[in-house]
Amino acid sequence: MYSIRLDGDTRRLINRMRQLKEIDKKGINDTIAEAVRGSTVERFRTEKTRTERSGRNQSGLSRKAVSLWL
Repeated sequence: MYSIRLDGDTRRLINRMRQLKEIDKKGINDTIAEAVRGSTVERFRTEKTRTERSGRNQSGLSRKAVSLWL
């Protein structure tokens, strides 16, 4: 096990460590998870699919080729 030796006035450090001990870690993680999940869902809703970006339909033919073929 490791140990750390601190010299001098450590009261502020110890008080800060006590404050951090009381943080609601589960609540923070839940909030972060919800934000990430929401932004991912939004990105998938707004992002065009690869076929939409390339101008091709699901058969792999371009829209122009399909209209010429029909």
